[in-house]
Amino acid sequence: MNWKIFYLRLSFLLAFLGSGELMAQCGNFQADVYPDSSTCPAQFVQAYAYGGTAPYSYLWNTGATTASIATPSLGIYSVMVQDANGCTTTDTIVVNTFSLSATSIVDASCGNNNGQIQLAVSGSGPYDLRWYNANWQYLGSGMTLANVPAGSYTIQAYDSTTQCYESQTYTVGGGNGPQATIFPDTASCPVNTLFASASAGTAPYSYYWSNGATTSSISNLAAAQNYSLAVVDANGCADTTNYYIDTLCNQQPPCSISIFMRDDSLGCPANWVHAMPSGGTSPYSYAWSNGQTSTSISNLVAGMNYMVTVTDATGCTASTNYYVDTTNCNQQPVCNMQVYTYSQGCPADTLSAYVWNGAAPYTYSWSTGLTVTTQNNVHDAYAINGAGLYSLTVTDANGCIAVSSVQVNSQAPMQVGYTINDASCGQNDGAIDLTVSGGDGMYMYNWSNNVNNGWQEDQSNLAPGFYSVYVYDSSGCSVYLDSLILNGSGTINPTITPANCVDSLGAIALNPSGFSNPQFVWSIGATGPNLNNLASGVYTVTITDDSCQTARTFFLDQDSSCAIMIAGRVTDNTTGATCTQGTAEAFRLVRLQPAGIITTTNQYGYYQFTVMQTGNYTVELLPDGVSSQLCPAANISVNAANVGGYYGGNDFVVTHPPVNDLRVNLVHYSTSTPGFDLYTYVYYCNDGNTTQNATITVDYDSQLEFNFTAINPNYNNASYYSYSNASITSHDAVNNNITFTANNLGAGECGLIRIYLSTPTTVALGNQVANSVAITPISGDATPANNTDVDSLIVVGSWDPNEIVLRPTRSGDPRGQAEIFTQDEVLDYTIHFQNLGTAPAYTVVVRDTLDASFDVSSLTNLQFSHPATMTVENGNILVFTFNNINLADADSDEPGSHGFINYSINRDPNLPLGAVIPNKAAIYFDFNAPVITNLSEAIISSPTSTRQLELLNTTFKVFPNPSQGQYFVSFEQNQTQDLHLQVYNMQGQLLLEQTQADAPTSGQMSFDLSNFPAAHYLLRINGQEQLIQKQ
Repeated sequence: MNWKIFYLRLSFLLAFLGSGELMAQCGNFQADVYPDSSTCPAQFVQAYAYGGTAPYSYLWNTGATTASIATPSLGIYSVMVQDANGCTTTDTIVVNTFSLSATSIVDASCGNNNGQIQLAVSGSGPYDLRWYNANWQYLGSGMTLANVPAGSYTIQAYDSTTQCYESQTYTVGGGNGPQATIFPDTASCPVNTLFASASAGTAPYSYYWSNGATTSSISNLAAAQNYSLAVVDANGCADTTNYYIDTLCNQQPPCSISIFMRDDSLGCPANWVHAMPSGGTSPYSYAWSNGQTSTSISNLVAGMNYMVTVTDATGCTASTNYYVDTTNCNQQPVCNMQVYTYSQGCPADTLSAYVWNGAAPYTYSWSTGLTVTTQNNVHDAYAINGAGLYSLTVTDANGCIAVSSVQVNSQAPMQVGYTINDASCGQNDGAIDLTVSGGDGMYMYNWSNNVNNGWQEDQSNLAPGFYSVYVYDSSGCSVYLDSLILNGSGTINPTITPANCVDSLGAIALNPSGFSNPQFVWSIGATGPNLNNLASGVYTVTITDDSCQTARTFFLDQDSSCAIMIAGRVTDNTTGATCTQGTAEAFRLVRLQPAGIITTTNQYGYYQFTVMQTGNYTVELLPDGVSSQLCPAANISVNAANVGGYYGGNDFVVTHPPVNDLRVNLVHYSTSTPGFDLYTYVYYCNDGNTTQNATITVDYDSQLEFNFTAINPNYNNASYYSYSNASITSHDAVNNNITFTANNLGAGECGLIRIYLSTPTTVALGNQVANSVAITPISGDATPANNTDVDSLIVVGSWDPNEIVLRPTRSGDPRGQAEIFTQDEVLDYTIHFQNLGTAPAYTVVVRDTLDASFDVSSLTNLQFSHPATMTVENGNILVFTFNNINLADADSDEPGSHGFINYSINRDPNLPLGAVIPNKAAIYFDFNAPVITNLSEAIISSPTSTRQLELLNTTFKVFPNPSQGQYFVSFEQNQTQDLHLQVYNMQGQLLLEQTQADAPTSGQMSFDLSNFPAAHYLLRINGQEQLIQKQ
């Protein structure tokens, strides 16, 4: 098709780029590193840069400066790419081995589908594992292939980190079971003797008849009786069959003759036909309806039907017929010609047709009366005369006919007008409004600059700058508007020079234009448009002219060639107990001394430090309280002698004791607000080193709602729950719980469950809602305390979504001042952040300055909403970096605009009562000023003034547990005393209390929680000398 595309180019002078010029220059600049896919591990990797301004320069952590580098050793390869504007971006790839092996193969038995293959994978993960049978039918995914018959099976595996592919074929053995057959003694009628026969399976065979006999044959049979036989082979496999003693002796095999009629394919009509029987006992005899008795007959009469009856040697017969057809001889051409009609031109001015599966010449007959005959199967011959429906009939040389039509909606050219509303000073509030007419209608739009909702006609919340858009109609015609200029009050074109390796010689030149009497004031106190002799750091300038004031922030980096990189990996090799790398240890804390820098391993076990000073360094793997460091036995010493050098291979191998240890965390991703969703995330992990089948149960507050079948419109019609590594098994709407299963959860394997609960509009503001989660089995778990988690929220109408939340809290506000007890030595913090801007955030950095009462080396349970890294600065500043997060703004995608960080940390256990532990964080969205969270203060208090003793000669039982609300407590004690009963929620708030005076040595108490939501509660019973607790 010769579609004509018209371009409309519009140009104006640029007046002001406004705030975010650094974003406009660098926001789209990215780099991706890809491995050599021909080998695994990759022998080289290649960096590809896009979205920036060429030429590009490259700096790898190996010191190489080319786009492609060799990878002679395993490990992390990272590259920094800089474009002609000084914009930089980074990417990292892991080069690692990838192999498959079968740890066990269980043969199928007795011809059943009970074979199994257990796979072991060595690589970086995550993996895509797909099983196929010998016929390449897809069977499923995962480490285990179960319930399959004997045969060969192929696993196709892909490591998404290293991009390695591996395929292996394994064989599940196992023979078929026996096949039982009964043969009758046909000499008598009715049959008097039956003979058992066995084949396949494994000899010797045992025989079990329904009359109790165990011999290979039975006699003296009763007429009209059914006899069953079971044959069991040496492997215990069995097969059964039966035989009925028929007094009519019709146990003769049934007739099963079939007849195929083969005709004269060269004649039309056919001149002869041949009968070909099968399935009977030869010889056969033939009887045709014309009196002939041979296998074939000839000289057939057109339009006549001929019947043949075939009889075999046993007397079985079969009949069929043959019709001599004169109108549908198979040598006649088959008409499957097709035609496609379409219009050409923008606007449409020509009708065209394309024909296939026909025979030339073709006659084209249009609905307007035009008829053209041509040898060509492509026809462009008719000028359109107005809008309307045009139909075409095509007839080919064989008389075959095909019909098609084309609708022309308009012959008016498509026209696009626009209105531009300039941005305010320093704001991203510009807009472009399009007006489209003509063409074929059903317009589509494709905007430049990665604007939000780029498929929409009109755009708003725009920063000053250049914009362009393609407008298409349904016929494929388009108009291109180029250089739509959104103005402001002035512009700068900054030039940034990084600081060098030795002296502070970095520089920032603003290159301003379009301002009226501008004044420039920098965050370091300097004035003027340029700064020189700068060290690496963050610099902000405020620009004020006669009509506008705005601010810009710049990140001045150290020259990338200065960086010294020290890297390694942490893995678990409990199985082999050698120094060979094993499975990845994710989020392990590693410290570099004497720099005092702490970082974490990523999900693949790799870590990396970046320092600027040469010298001797020590790498320490901080203990996690669970594993033991196997290799090396001590810390690792690194002599970083070269500026810009890369020092890798500083690897640690650990082992884990053989324990079962499941863990679960519940995080609320948003608030409980009437009429809105409450995003609830459940993280679960197998921290042990044995494979477990886990059950996860989420109990949600009775004030909330969960629709099992509802659809979430914000995520392309996804369900209101999603999960990885787990599957939902039930939803109990009466008791408000949802159950998931995660079978074959491997050592170190984790998963995530997302659940969207809703807060009805009838729920009052200020109410408390509490959700909890439990992972089982708990029996035998090394740390049962982390098998449950509870979180509560106050129902609010409006809130600051950038916040820090403390758990546990015994009373008070977890977002403000909250009480903790002396035994709460491990505190859990969740930092929530939301992009409330008008464009996506490409980078989010969260800085959390910890109080001196925290032990940074005790950090555990790190969880992020998006891929992130964590480092520790100055020994107490946690720095969480989300590179390339592309976090949506709240206006375009509210659910996608949220993120969070969760971690646990130990406090000083010796703090006195009344001590206050503060915590707050600063959240940076790209180059904007930081958003400061609320101040969370944990105040240490005593849980009770009653002395807590070891339980002596006192027992009690709570039943039923769980309950619909009514509970009973039976107790036995060694003396009569007052018993004071208290019930707390998991946040430490007292809900109910009652006293039984002079309680006897044996008795019963009761209490009712039916007015409270389903959740976990803490029961305390205080005596004169004891305190008893139970959950």
